[in-house]
Amino acid sequence: MKNALIIICLVCTYFLAEARDYTFYHEKIIGIEWLIADEKFEDALRGYEQLFEAYDFIFIRDYKNALQLAGYLGNQQSGEPLLERSIRNGLSLKSVRRNKWISKVYQRSNTTKKTFKSWQEVYESKIRSDTRNLLKSMHSKNQWKAIGALLRIGNGAQDNYGEKKFAAFSISQLHRLHQVIDSVGYPSEQLIGNNYWATSIVSHHNSISQKFVAEDSLYPGLISPLLRQELTLGRISPYEIAEMEDWKYAVETGHAMTKYGFLGRFELKDIEEIDNRRLYLGLRSIGLRNQLVAIEKAYGFDFSLPGKAWHKGIIEF
Repeated sequence: MKNALIIICLVCTYFLAEARDYTFYHEKIIGIEWLIADEKFEDALRGYEQLFEAYDFIFIRDYKNALQLAGYLGNQQSGEPLLERSIRNGLSLKSVRRNKWISKVYQRSNTTKKTFKSWQEVYESKIRSDTRNLLKSMHSKNQWKAIGALLRIGNGAQDNYGEKKFAAFSISQLHRLHQVIDSVGYPSEQLIGNNYWATSIVSHHNSISQKFVAEDSLYPGLISPLLRQELTLGRISPYEIAEMEDWKYAVETGHAMTKYGFLGRFELKDIEEIDNRRLYLGLRSIGLRNQLVAIEKAYGFDFSLPGKAWHKGIIEF
């Protein structure tokens, strides 16, 4: 009996450790998205609900996708608890109103503006405001510096500006970002409620010039190894890492190739290699992404699919 209890405890510990690992989270999300692609919406909604119970932090796009299914299915029993939980974790009133299926859940609920605001305050209390303010400032400075490159016209003018004017600034930015990661973790959606500022700073660093990227040791030697650990903790999403590394790869190859399929076009022969990289990082395949685009169009969903700036609609190859 004693041995049996020990075995049960070990099994429970294993599954709890697995559940805390966001590698497992992203794998499960992809499985749920395949159900959506097959139009098994009720199964997908149940899958979301089960997964959400296993994690303290949920990416807001996944809450939104689950809520859309609840709205489409007219499932208020699932929709109302999901609505409350998602608002307590960052869903804005603007996002609710802009999505027809989420707004249906909201309109059918008894949620008042006062209640909505009180739930938002719960979310705001979780955010590290000092880190958020720092990253907002860093991003603003980064954007102003980056504008300088856009104003340069002519062969090599942008690269010259990047290497002589932007590089030193960018290096200091990444050292500051490294300090933040060391102190509190990667500052993205989980910690500061924003998944763009820090990723934009790193992406700009990785796109300064072909010469700079080839010689840079700061991102590959210092930042990149930390991101893999942050990924398992849910403090960064696979899509953020993919954006940073796609920029690096594109610049290294003179924009002739894409690592994850977000920047630029690619050919049929590249699909298997791109999908293998995506799978390793925790990203949906190109084929699944295309099927979700078709489902969006058919049912009026919006799955917040990354990469729409470069690929609108079905990705042709």
